[in-house]
Amino acid sequence: MRIAISLLSELIEKYPIVVALLPTGYGKSRFFQYRSHLVDTLGKIVHVLPLRAIVSELAENLREKFGDSVGYQAGIYVDDVDKTPFLTSRYTVTTFDSFFMNFYGIPVSEMWRTVWHSDVAFLTSRCSHIVLDEVHLIATPEEIDNVEQEFAKIVMVIKDLIRWNLKVKLKTIILTATFYPWIFKYIFPSEAKGKIAILLYASEDHEYNLQVRKILAETAKIETIWDEKDEFYTKFKNYTEKVPTYLHYMNMNETVNNLLKDKDLGSKVALMFNSVKRCISFFESYADMFRKAGYEVVLLHGQMTSYAREKSLNSLSKLSRVALFSTQVVEAGVNLDFNTLITEVAPPHALIQRIGRVARYGVQNGENYEVHIVIGGENFSTGIHDMCRGIYDAKMAEAVISYLAREASTNTRCRKVKVNWRLPSGDLDYLKLLTLVEEYVLPTTSRISGFLDILTHYRQRTFNILKIIDEEFNGSFVRSAALLPLYLGPIKEITNGDGINTLLKRYVVSISKNLIESNYNKILEIEVEGQRKYVKLVLLINDQQVKALQGPTITQLIHYPLSSLHQYLTRIRKELREVEGENPTIYYLGLQANRNIRFNEELGYIIW
Repeated sequence: MRIAISLLSELIEKYPIVVALLPTGYGKSRFFQYRSHLVDTLGKIVHVLPLRAIVSELAENLREKFGDSVGYQAGIYVDDVDKTPFLTSRYTVTTFDSFFMNFYGIPVSEMWRTVWHSDVAFLTSRCSHIVLDEVHLIATPEEIDNVEQEFAKIVMVIKDLIRWNLKVKLKTIILTATFYPWIFKYIFPSEAKGKIAILLYASEDHEYNLQVRKILAETAKIETIWDEKDEFYTKFKNYTEKVPTYLHYMNMNETVNNLLKDKDLGSKVALMFNSVKRCISFFESYADMFRKAGYEVVLLHGQMTSYAREKSLNSLSKLSRVALFSTQVVEAGVNLDFNTLITEVAPPHALIQRIGRVARYGVQNGENYEVHIVIGGENFSTGIHDMCRGIYDAKMAEAVISYLAREASTNTRCRKVKVNWRLPSGDLDYLKLLTLVEEYVLPTTSRISGFLDILTHYRQRTFNILKIIDEEFNGSFVRSAALLPLYLGPIKEITNGDGINTLLKRYVVSISKNLIESNYNKILEIEVEGQRKYVKLVLLINDQQVKALQGPTITQLIHYPLSSLHQYLTRIRKELREVEGENPTIYYLGLQANRNIRFNEELGYIIW
């Protein structure tokens, strides 16, 4: 029996704000499957997740338990589960992007339409109990120029949600394995004092617990659970001896070559990269080598088509001997179990999640398990910065690797270190690593707070709302920049019955506005008129024809991604005489990809 599940249920019934900090693989995301009576007691629930791949899996699992009362909202298609654009199902599973857009009155499913049902999106998202799951994936600083400001944005949005839920007597439930202790200092509004319960899987004298108690003082009820009879404890009490960790002071190529030559990697191997580009490049270079070693190879990352992503996830659940090449998309919620992990160095929250996929269901007799962290060359600072640049704050990774290196038993290019990545026990464990990262100091947040207040209390014209989000939030409430669709399919008459869902699944990938800014000549089809460079917008018209029409300039797109696209799409709809308020006849598929971009349709990825 997993004792923390019962205690979490009791805390949710008693407190309006509950944070459960439980180990990876403990069953947090599927908590309501185990405690279905709470769904009946609470009523309407919106379960918010960081990644679309997790939305699909969780929605399918919940439907088996709750039937047609489960719905989802994300830019994907889930078999046998109803899509609910306005989050109206009894139990809705959605992404952070979709939820917070709706929360501030921007109906994500109508983003590119001329007429919005803004009031519906606003109200339905604000009359539900909210579960923020794996929130560390959005509430952790990234390596960007204005990291403190971006972190402040995310913290303020979460704080604003909690404040609203307190005001209208709705619950906020936060589930995570990897919160840095100092984040607790920032996410709770002053109104939350005395209304917070923290459930922490650790002993009373653990350093993490001591830091959290010092930060929250009299603000929250802190419950710790540490029981050797707990089923999870018994599964992982011998983890440190059974799952060794190795630090490799060499690059990924040398590490993989050595391991394939000298080691038994087991039946399931995961190779994880910080960047999509490196993941694809390595997949193309090493897939055949793993095939020759008897593995089926699978690719999974955040810039795939939904068709390819779904195919990869299905393959992973069926294959008995597999090598997965992946990025952060499997860091949370996806129930995968591996013998060996080979990963690029990353901050502790990311490493903990990745390593949580090794022996996920416990150490099995006769199986070999290992964790390999690739640091780069012998100058580990340079290696860390190279592998984290543009994705993570390298200082967070460097602090932890420095500590692990001091604890290592050898001083060679491959160093063994004992870490319990699943239980907070022993001399060195995953919660201890979370206490090593220095706190970020937030800048003044009054400006952000003021704009969130405007979005909450004043209904404005569509263009004005999107312009505020572009100017003050860089196009996203929870990301460093807006995600935009890129269309890679044919521009032609539709003759084979391909509808909107087929085109979106097979030919559209999501890319960050920041990636477009630095690589637009390679990624986008550009139309030059005089001194101006225009992007092309791909539309499905009357379900009969895919057309590419002129959109905003690249400068407009970079500075105003949401509002400039909406402005041009509105203009196009008027020119093509679409009737406002009636069923749309024009569907926006995405920005037209550069004709020379390499697109692997079957595996769903691009090379630029």
